[in-house]
Amino acid sequence: LATSSIAVGAGALTVGGNVNFNNASATVTNTNRIVQLTISTGSATVDGNIIFNCVNATLAAAQRIVFSGAGQLNIGGNILFQGVGSLGVITPSTGAVNFNGSDAVTIPIGVSSVTYNNLKINNTNTSGATLSAAITATNVTGNLLVGDENSGSLLNTNNLAITLAASKTLTIAAGSTLNAGTSSITFGTTGTATVNGVFKTADLDGFSGAATTSINSTNTPTISLGANSVVEYTATATQIVTARSDYASVTLTGGSKTIAAGTVTLSKNLSINSGATYNGSTNNPVVNIGGDFSNGGTFTQGSGQLTFNGTAAQSISGTNAPTFTSLRMNGTGGLSLSGLSITVSGTLTLTAGKITTGANRVVLNAAATVSGGGSSSYVFGNLRYNVSNAASVSRTAPIGDASVYAPVVIAFTGTTSGSGYLDFTTMQLGSAPDVASGLSQTKYVNRKWTVSNTGVAGF
Repeated sequence: LATSSIAVGAGALTVGGNVNFNNASATVTNTNRIVQLTISTGSATVDGNIIFNCVNATLAAAQRIVFSGAGQLNIGGNILFQGVGSLGVITPSTGAVNFNGSDAVTIPIGVSSVTYNNLKINNTNTSGATLSAAITATNVTGNLLVGDENSGSLLNTNNLAITLAASKTLTIAAGSTLNAGTSSITFGTTGTATVNGVFKTADLDGFSGAATTSINSTNTPTISLGANSVVEYTATATQIVTARSDYASVTLTGGSKTIAAGTVTLSKNLSINSGATYNGSTNNPVVNIGGDFSNGGTFTQGSGQLTFNGTAAQSISGTNAPTFTSLRMNGTGGLSLSGLSITVSGTLTLTAGKITTGANRVVLNAAATVSGGGSSSYVFGNLRYNVSNAASVSRTAPIGDASVYAPVVIAFTGTTSGSGYLDFTTMQLGSAPDVASGLSQTKYVNRKWTVSNTGVAGF
């Protein structure tokens, strides 16, 4: 058969627009002519589309891209087979096809005889690159990579299944996103999922741990969640949040999220977006947060303890003030309240680090108790303690200033009434008395405690 080729070989080809292959005209027909792009170990970069338009071709092999080594095809647009029956071939060898444009694109998967080895997504359009069909171990024989060259890349699975061959990897680079939707991603033996960017899943059974989760547990793939990774749960229906001890950050978006039983540990942030519900009351998990907590949705903790345990400064922020059932402060970097107050309805455990309120406050319900507290852990700022109607009520406020723990104990001798509250704060007033005054330079009071009563009576 006659063949027309663009042979890149081990060299480099760069085209600023489209590449068109056409073997026919109005007066000439070459039914069996082959048109092809060949790459061995070199690279071809096409900013536009690669268009095969062999209108008289009757064989898939008449329109083809052929790799014979570990070369790479970078394509800013798409690969379009427009001949008779849309027939075409990609022979992958050990090469890579890299969709790296800035326009939204649909990746041809399962089209005619198109087979990829390594499939790379470096498309930075806000709509990203979208799969046209399910990925199988036969139409993508190598690895799947998102954002390995361009940060901000996006791959949408279009809710289609992904199955990778044995020993192959899925890699999401930092700053890039895989929107897996309801897709289940299955690996062959010794497969690996490396997430350094954002992994979005709408799988109702969660991120990992079962054959029905977004990362299919069949063949026990290795899952590596990097320090900058985010697992975002996006289903609008009730969705399980997998209990894992190796999360970096978790984001909850849309719908009710049932936190699985066990221990959930995040080295960084937990974010609850507007419209999402954190449901911890079904399974009462233990949750450890090493970073920040942001609540723009609904937060229902359940009875499991939530601990802030970061070594760097942490914060609680958002638009909706959360109520914690059991809150433990065990972060040496301290915890600050940013733009909202928090309420504790059960136990506040103070182990390490200060809770700095600023203009906000820590509110303890009437039934709340305080455990721990001391020079290494207390409330710096405003503390409100509700008081129930009872006899001989006592309230200990574990407060202090920036450097000194200065608690206050209020013990009522009668029976309180009114179901009000007490507000506590303390501050250091100044330095020692003037030496000329003759007063002691070591024994003096330079602290002010303010206790305000609202609605508590009967004592």
